[in-house]
Amino acid sequence: KYLSRLSADVIYVYEDMPTDRYVKRYCNLGIHHDKMISLHLLPTGNAKIGGSEITEVPHHVGNKLVAQEYVSDRLLFTDYYTHNQGQEDAGALLCKRSFKRLDGSTAYDSMFDEKGQRIYLFPDGEICNQYEFYEKCIEALNLSKDDIILLDRPNQLPYMQALFSKSHGAKIIPFLHSGHYYEKNEDPDCIYMNKEYYFYFKHANYIDTFLVSTQEQRDDLIRCLEEYGCRQTDVVCLPICGIDSLRCQKNRIPFSLLTVARHDPRKKLDIAIRSVILAHERIPELFLDLYGRGDEEYTDYLKEIVVQNGADSYIHFKGYCDVKELYKNYESYLS
Repeated sequence: KYLSRLSADVIYVYEDMPTDRYVKRYCNLGIHHDKMISLHLLPTGNAKIGGSEITEVPHHVGNKLVAQEYVSDRLLFTDYYTHNQGQEDAGALLCKRSFKRLDGSTAYDSMFDEKGQRIYLFPDGEICNQYEFYEKCIEALNLSKDDIILLDRPNQLPYMQALFSKSHGAKIIPFLHSGHYYEKNEDPDCIYMNKEYYFYFKHANYIDTFLVSTQEQRDDLIRCLEEYGCRQTDVVCLPICGIDSLRCQKNRIPFSLLTVARHDPRKKLDIAIRSVILAHERIPELFLDLYGRGDEEYTDYLKEIVVQNGADSYIHFKGYCDVKELYKNYESYLS
């Protein structure tokens, strides 16, 4: 909403190909699909997503998935799969992604190894690794000192490396959604923060400004930057969300807790669940509703904790839904 009020031209750039769910989500927020592009579509001659939805068209041989096309206003790309011996769709392994020009011909291929790493093959014989590919695409954006780049949770380290080296003076401003940094050695999956924050902090000299949501988060970030010996980059507080009106209800459900979060190990929902299980021993009326979805393997792990502790009568998985009108029904939010 902030950006829509600006007179400047605003483009929403995906570092990879977005899924249909993300395209629909941002269209529903009022972002027109003509404003969305993908770096992976740049070499095809048309970087625009091309529609408000992306349709998946699977192709099977017998009962095995061998290919899947992704279509908006045109064929965007086709995925090709191999199979482990004796396995069906569950064993389908993505091995190649072919990106298409407007005329349907192949612009280039992205090849995947067993670990998901990519190399890029072009018809003229050029071969790129991920960093070289992103470098090539970011150069095609023709960035300059007059541009501002707002970063929201990039996933690919080679993309960040290429962006920092090829920004050509454009201001780089990441959003830091929350305090994903920990005491050292607290989280076995990270050194002391998640990977994108680690890269931001390590190369803070490339960052013009960090955007955070609250003054408390700003104070905490400045402390962390100093503690980790990073360059003291400007940190600005800009609330990125809010409520359109206050919703009140006198008669909330007694002993009710809710949490709303993506199912991801970094959200530490397992701690929330185990805490409620312990608290339930003292307060048998207590119950927890979890709203959200995400990593299926992590969701199964959370459900296993609930079942093993006989807690399925008071800990409920509600899935993804619009919770705007639900908060007022509960007594407490568990974070």
